[in-house]
Amino acid sequence: MRIVGLDPMIYLRSWNLSHLPPDERAKVYRETPRPDGTMLREYEIFAVDREIEVAPGVRFPAWTYNGEVPAPPSA
Repeated sequence: MRIVGLDPMIYLRSWNLSHLPPDERAKVYRETPRPDGTMLREYEIFAVDREIEVAPGVRFPAWTYNGEVPAPPSA
């Protein structure tokens, strides 16, 4: 099943916001170049139990990360 308006490849390639300029990425995580040429990315993630609305009037207990449920953004 394909969700109209959701391109999974865009989500897979941009989940860590690597498509943003460095100054914008710095608001989300810290990048440190490593001697072998790779990049170390450090994130701060806060997990919180919350009740979320999954459909109009339907509520569900969920873990949220930084206030959001891990999923592609709604179209």
